[in-house]
Amino acid sequence: NDENFGALFVICWILVICGLVENAIVCCILIRKRKCFKSFSNFHLLNLAITDILFRAVSIPDLLPMELSGSNFTCKLIDFGKYTTLAVTFALLAGIAFDRYIHIVHPFRARRITWKHSRNVVILKWIYAAICSAPVLHSTEWVVHVNEETLETSGNCEDKHGLPFQISVTVFFACSFIIPLIFMGVVYGRIVSVLWSRARNKIINKNMAKVKIRVVKMMVLIVITYFITWGPKLILKTMETFLFASYVSEEDENEGSTGSMELDSAVVIFLLLEPISITFSLASSILNPLIFAYYNKAFREDLQAIFCGKSKIDC
Repeated sequence: NDENFGALFVICWILVICGLVENAIVCCILIRKRKCFKSFSNFHLLNLAITDILFRAVSIPDLLPMELSGSNFTCKLIDFGKYTTLAVTFALLAGIAFDRYIHIVHPFRARRITWKHSRNVVILKWIYAAICSAPVLHSTEWVVHVNEETLETSGNCEDKHGLPFQISVTVFFACSFIIPLIFMGVVYGRIVSVLWSRARNKIINKNMAKVKIRVVKMMVLIVITYFITWGPKLILKTMETFLFASYVSEEDENEGSTGSMELDSAVVIFLLLEPISITFSLASSILNPLIFAYYNKAFREDLQAIFCGKSKIDC
């Protein structure tokens, strides 16, 4: 109803604004004193924050209370932007995992990595994300609806449900979410195994192992956060593509049957879970700065310097 929609609307806007502000702060901290150029991981974290800002920027039209005049081009462009920035986010997280793996497991190889390599890797991630999101261009369109009573027209960007849409969403879900998630799980598992083995065999001292494990814990927690916040949304989106097609088919062929009633229940459950998944997805990047602050003392000091100046007594 309108009351629930209004509450969801306000919550979404609060999450979007908080996400924009917090990611802007992360960018300031990493750019300040050129910290983003001191390590490959910091460079990726900067790009991660910028990508989150871009995602929220292209999501704003969906949260505006009024209808915007649009076209097929703007509809496809905005949807393509949302899918691409989301795919880049998971690609960057996978890149950070690989960077930690190289520096911890193969430290001598890490010395060969240059900023040219880092820049090229980020560019390749954007290209990969764009390729994963390209099918969306063929499965969304601008649809104009006409009110039969008032003859007023209203437009909306809608998915073209059918086999092409099912394929595009499934490919995106697999290539942009599942594959990076499996990759990160394997890589971080390997890192922990190597550190534990080296500490046990006294190849490195336990204190050094603890420091490295702490960094890995921070990144794993960020990955888990993205999985919890974005997983439900992407899973529901993938299920929606098949549920909608089945619902329309059953509604036409078996109206009033038990199968149709089961699909009706599934649709109701989906409609109840969708607002929750939207809220979770918008909360994703809000948690990242909190994780940085908890695990990284230098990040806390830089945050303090931005808001309180150089003097710690003033705070």
